[in-house]
Amino acid sequence: MDTFSSLAPYIQDYIYDNKWQNLTDIQNKAIYEILNTDNNILLASQTASGKTEAAFFPILTDLYYNPSRSISVIYISPLIALINDQFERLFDLLEIEDIPLVRWHGQSLVSPKKKILKNPQGIIQITPESLEALVMREGRNIEFLFSDLRYIVIDEVHCFMNNERGLQVMSLISRIEHLIKRGVRHIGLSATLSSYKQAANYLNLSNNKKCSVCIGKDKSSALNLSIQEYTFYNKGEFETGVLDVEQPILKKIYKMAKGKKSIVFANSRKDVEAITAGLKDIVNKENGSLEVYAHHGSLSRIQRNEAEDGLKTKQEVCVGATVTLELGIDIGELDLIIQQGSSLSVSSFVQRLGRSGRKGQTRKMAFLLKKHDNLFKKDPLFIPIDLIKTIAIIELYVKEKWIEPIAIMKYCYFLLFHQILSTIKSLGALAPSSLARRVLSIQVFKYISIEEFKTLLHSMLESDLLEIMEDNSINLGEKGEILTNFYDFYSVFMANKEMSVKFEDKIIGTIGKEVRLGDRIVLSSIKWKVVDIDTEKLEVIVIKDGVEGIAKWEGDYFVNLDIRIVKKMKEILLSNNTYPYLNHSANSYLEKSRYRFHYLKLQHAIIIKSESNVYTLFPWLGSRELRALSLSLENKGYKTAIDNDLTITIEKTKIECETILISLKEIADETVDPLSFNLSKDLIYNKFKNDRFLPYELAKKQYIDYFCDFESMRNELKLLFKGQRKNTRQFFNTLY
Repeated sequence: MDTFSSLAPYIQDYIYDNKWQNLTDIQNKAIYEILNTDNNILLASQTASGKTEAAFFPILTDLYYNPSRSISVIYISPLIALINDQFERLFDLLEIEDIPLVRWHGQSLVSPKKKILKNPQGIIQITPESLEALVMREGRNIEFLFSDLRYIVIDEVHCFMNNERGLQVMSLISRIEHLIKRGVRHIGLSATLSSYKQAANYLNLSNNKKCSVCIGKDKSSALNLSIQEYTFYNKGEFETGVLDVEQPILKKIYKMAKGKKSIVFANSRKDVEAITAGLKDIVNKENGSLEVYAHHGSLSRIQRNEAEDGLKTKQEVCVGATVTLELGIDIGELDLIIQQGSSLSVSSFVQRLGRSGRKGQTRKMAFLLKKHDNLFKKDPLFIPIDLIKTIAIIELYVKEKWIEPIAIMKYCYFLLFHQILSTIKSLGALAPSSLARRVLSIQVFKYISIEEFKTLLHSMLESDLLEIMEDNSINLGEKGEILTNFYDFYSVFMANKEMSVKFEDKIIGTIGKEVRLGDRIVLSSIKWKVVDIDTEKLEVIVIKDGVEGIAKWEGDYFVNLDIRIVKKMKEILLSNNTYPYLNHSANSYLEKSRYRFHYLKLQHAIIIKSESNVYTLFPWLGSRELRALSLSLENKGYKTAIDNDLTITIEKTKIECETILISLKEIADETVDPLSFNLSKDLIYNKFKNDRFLPYELAKKQYIDYFCDFESMRNELKLLFKGQRKNTRQFFNTLY
């Protein structure tokens, strides 16, 4: 397949001038598929395989032979930094043919935007939020700007597929295609995925084209993985954001990073700041040459740029980062990735691992996990979840090449609310039937009924977000005008809003995640119980719960733990397998964990009576199944709390284990609709942006759809009890 000769002459010259030896596998496949079909295209391959050129070489070739009369390409990126990075990458090539390339985001120059609005030509690079603003402001002028639009390129498409921004992107694409009265081709650029069908389905959400999947050959490079346990002393140092330079973790990181180019990933901004500040202290103390930077969402663009430039230009540099450096910003070749704590998911692990070992070099990643010797002694139920979870994540990817499947949210009423306001702001007052046709024809809303649309519309009218005009059309109400005029309206995701945690009227820390009454959290290594929540003041009121523990909420980022990972964790604890990437300390910890697992009889037992009238359930379910089980038990009158990624506590009940087991069997067999459950408003609201405006029944359905999986939970319980009708004693264990 001679794909090179099919490229436009100026692109061939560009390749020669830059002394490319050959095109990569993904580039050859993409060139053929884009130039010889009219399909949507998914380009999936590992980091640094040339996916950007794989998409744009054939796109620009097509436009060279068939020029567009308007803006021809919309490139959508999840990050401004990625837009700036790709701008530098494409600018020289596009300059040859004088093709306009305009960065369109809040930090870009205004003059190029004004120019392209007057004379729509070329390519715009844009974030979802800026695209929302463009569609809202330009209204019916969108048809002029994009009248001959040919391609929409979605970079890092895997980052959009199961979240608010991804749904917003497809909603906006649908609105643009509706206004220009035709579908355009969607090109998705992605890292390696577990299911390419899911990604193809996502790309096809707004049109009926077929989707071709081009998968690049992985350049297999050696893996060098390690899991190391470290002792941590002086309680509360991570919580205060200050680490003593004598802490073993800092000494270990400094020793690893010295003389190298590396990233230290942590799962919270506070941990990143604590680690980088401590590293800088060590560098100053030892008069070292290691450059240290921090990179996370709370830092300014200038500070993040400094960190990125440091990775690109310096030979001895270490950057502490959260998920902000997972994506495909070009930061050059790295020697090492260090992860403090467990990865958020298999997908996150793969992204972070892919930052090292480019161009066939060995990929090196070290996990540093905190030891909890005191908890082994004090808490009879303690198992170090971080360690077992990390082993499970590594085994699932390295041995089985498994990555979490991605499901598209069905009942996104928060987005329907947003797009109703956005559509009216863009086009002006609309008849109810016209508004319904425009909005409900968007494929991301295909599961939402016309009755539910009417329910939401009536609620918005009653709240003065919308109003009925004299001709019976619907326009923005006073509150709707105020809401849509805020710059913050363009985004549909909730910023990381931390809630203050108060004990006896004193703030003892902050928490950034979902929490409900009765839950246990940990700050300064002390376990607290949530007794009140004020969502307006963003305050959580707690009382001391008595024992030391591990924080339930350890990071800024919410991730559902997939049931496949949990099952692998149980498999690891059941087996005698050894893992070469564990150091002596971690291996010893694994053996301790296995001993504890068998001591608790968790190979069979799922109900542990740990103290008088308190039961702990180990059902080995994923996050969504675990929530479904907790809600099902509460619907039967139990008082429950989800303590961590694995367990549910049933508190202060005088019933016996057998009664709980009967309830679990009933839950497995029942067909009760969870929509009939009476869920608290604290639980279902404040999960998505603007969900506070939703009627209760819609907010409840949205919560159950996204955060729970009742069908999977019931199926797992049925499997657990299958063939065990007589011998039920094995499901219990009593410790006191």
